[in-house]
Amino acid sequence: MTEIDLRAGIRYLSRRDVERLAVSASEIADRLETLLVAERAGDAWDAPKSTIAPGDGRLSLALLSAARQPSLSVLKTLGVSPDNAARGLPHIGGVIVVHDGASGLPIAILDAEHITAVRTAAISLIAARRLARVESSSIGFIGCGVQAHSHLDALASELPIEHVVAFSRRRESAEALRAHARTAGIAGRVVDDAGDAMTAVDVVVSSIPQQPGLRPFLDANQLDPGAFAIGVDLGRSWIPETFSAFDRIAVDDLRRHATAPLVTTVPLNTDVVTLIGELPRTDPDARTAFMFGGIGLGDLAAASICLDRARDLGVGAMLER
Repeated sequence: MTEIDLRAGIRYLSRRDVERLAVSASEIADRLETLLVAERAGDAWDAPKSTIAPGDGRLSLALLSAARQPSLSVLKTLGVSPDNAARGLPHIGGVIVVHDGASGLPIAILDAEHITAVRTAAISLIAARRLARVESSSIGFIGCGVQAHSHLDALASELPIEHVVAFSRRRESAEALRAHARTAGIAGRVVDDAGDAMTAVDVVVSSIPQQPGLRPFLDANQLDPGAFAIGVDLGRSWIPETFSAFDRIAVDDLRRHATAPLVTTVPLNTDVVTLIGELPRTDPDARTAFMFGGIGLGDLAAASICLDRARDLGVGAMLER
């Protein structure tokens, strides 16, 4: 972390600014692994997510995290509305406010849309480094929105991905993901049934947004032996009674899982910090899964890298205090 001039004002980074900085999921994953280990040592902190649900699928969320190194605290606020697609707007919108750890003064405001997409994929990447087979070459996507695009980029950066299968309630979303894959030299096909996106693939990513009346519809028994499933949607789209088909399931934090379980039908004993201390898996036939609801320290990891790069490149507008 480069030295901060607290008298220089507050740096504002728009979505275009953040995208221009081109911070990768791999970079965020590397820094986040360090922060998660620091958290267990008492040198970083990640408060439970705060959520308000006014109804009709709308949500207001806040995530707070801090660390001794880099000496920062980060607050991200998000708004979610399932009706935004009809408005021609993103499903999620938010900002990240970064404070200097020593003085407590705010030093930056960052648009959160791009960071949320990439840092969420970075969290999945940490799990994939240990739970996916290193030779994994195909991904099935259940849901083809922003998270599907960011997860494709992240996973393809560290796994030898050659083929993508896309399923979405909106076929145009699936076609868009296939086109995105094609630009990276990855073949793809669109299917009309979720089950067809789960079979004969090495990795499955589900990112179905919360919506009124949603019922779980993914059966883990349909996964091939050796497959790795990533539940970006907190596992809400997976039929709970089929979780016994997994040989191993990890969550973001077992301590929080104990008070607000993501999985209740089978016992769990693995979280991200446990995984960080492990080598890549060696069992070629085990079905594995990672179910998570987000890690606030991921925002701190991403924001700190963005700010370092923005200062070095002179990106962003300076606002008066």
